[in-house]
Amino acid sequence: MFGVERIRVRRLLEIEKIRSRIAADLHDDIGSGLTRIALISDMIQRQSMSEKKPIDPKVTIPMLTEKVGTISRELVDAMSDVVWSIDPKNSSMERLLQRVQTFAVEVCEAKEIELEISISEGTEKLKVGSDSIRAVLLVAKEALTNVARHSNAKHASVKINPRHHEFDIEITDDGKGFTIEELSRMNGLMNMRVRIEKNGGTFTVDSAKGRGTIIKAVIPLPK
Repeated sequence: MFGVERIRVRRLLEIEKIRSRIAADLHDDIGSGLTRIALISDMIQRQSMSEKKPIDPKVTIPMLTEKVGTISRELVDAMSDVVWSIDPKNSSMERLLQRVQTFAVEVCEAKEIELEISISEGTEKLKVGSDSIRAVLLVAKEALTNVARHSNAKHASVKINPRHHEFDIEITDDGKGFTIEELSRMNGLMNMRVRIEKNGGTFTVDSAKGRGTIIKAVIPLPK
């Protein structure tokens, strides 16, 4: 009876952990997006009420509505990731690799970026926690999206390798690169770092103008 009770309590704790994670994801990803839409909607309303004398001539209503559409698509994508990550059948390295590869191919093909994917044999058999799986997925998607949108790269690569009690994912491009000082917004890089470090891993960015970017995340494996 004691053993059965311990199993029951463990399962309840796991369910509570999942609920907390979903709540945090919805607050961070969905909540912030909806707030942005609300703010832009207010701007649209103010602009439409003052058509003869626009508040800001450089910001037009079509520009604002386009922003709403972009954020809405991002929210759909974010919600898809939340749903995907809590589905028990996706809590495996094999499913993570499939999703990362699919996303990488889609974004690189859309921008005609030559893509190389290298995954060490046996990586799909690694046992990884569900929190780490979600963190790696979101970091990979953010990094690949940045490659497609901002790098002007001709070639990109995704490498995933197991190393002793950890595994790493490295995303490289041969684009224009950047320096930290010139970035107007660092939310994406900060979010990636926080996600990886929350799971006990390390996150590094190596970039310079004219020589591309290397983003690397190292995640410990459960003992």
